[in-house]
Amino acid sequence: MDFLTVLRSLGSVAVILVLVAAGVFVERRKWFPGESWKGLGSIVVNIAMPCSAFYYLTDGFTRESLASAGIGMLAYAAVIAVSWAASLLLAKSIKVPAARKGVFAATAAFSNTVFIGVPMTEMLFGAEGVKYAFMAFLPNMTLFWTLGFLGIRRDTEPHGPAFASGWAKKLLNPTLVVTVVALLFILTGLQPPEILKQATKTMGGLVSPAALIYCGMLLSSMGFRNLRIDRSHIVSMLVRFVLSPLMAAVALMLLPLPDMMTRVLIAQAAMPAMSQISIVAGLYKADAQYAATGFMLTTVASALFIPIIMVLMGMFVH
Repeated sequence: MDFLTVLRSLGSVAVILVLVAAGVFVERRKWFPGESWKGLGSIVVNIAMPCSAFYYLTDGFTRESLASAGIGMLAYAAVIAVSWAASLLLAKSIKVPAARKGVFAATAAFSNTVFIGVPMTEMLFGAEGVKYAFMAFLPNMTLFWTLGFLGIRRDTEPHGPAFASGWAKKLLNPTLVVTVVALLFILTGLQPPEILKQATKTMGGLVSPAALIYCGMLLSSMGFRNLRIDRSHIVSMLVRFVLSPLMAAVALMLLPLPDMMTRVLIAQAAMPAMSQISIVAGLYKADAQYAATGFMLTTVASALFIPIIMVLMGMFVH
């Protein structure tokens, strides 16, 4: 990997950090009264992200290229499932309390493919890589709202039903629904109207700056002084930033995939933990503070690990 490529990778991460820092600044200055700043997250999740998914998928894939991408999606899903199962075994071996095992495994196994994964992909790989980020989003979201959701519920309801009523509704979030619609367009060979493509492209352009600024505000509101780090957090970060991307690299490099897809999916496997983990933990009275700390730690630590992973990809992924 040449020196200029290293500098470009570091520069992309620096831009991400600047946007996150801007969010911290905005939250500290209290430009949004009360918790009204959370509305920015709703705009990203319910409008900008679905628009981005629709545009990049319908503009970037054909039936033929989608077929080859499907192999990569299955491999990526297998990596997530293995990481989750391995994390449950690790939780037992390092004696994670029973009321935290599901949260621990989810933090270690599931990436933040939406708020951080898509903006980071655009910064690191350009617009060409964004469509592959949504190929990571599909298996990540599906497995989180099945395996991950089940594990977190088991933290406080070990003998309860596997899935509470309403879990399927949470699985069918706007981005996932629009992603499925976009895939139907591709599979049927239909072309969306040009005005729809331009509208979704413009609205999708909000994702990177808005999501990263929101992450900065979220981290600031949580309070960096409230971090309570224990050994299990260190282990979950090793799974998140070492084991998961390593398994993804081994699995994906053995497949006949586009080079860009391989790189993006490896990077997605090393993104911070999902912010939804703490929400689900709070909903089912699991350890939400532990989950929030995991989200904060992995988000901050990604600034160190992502550049290293980018350098290693440049050396070994061809």
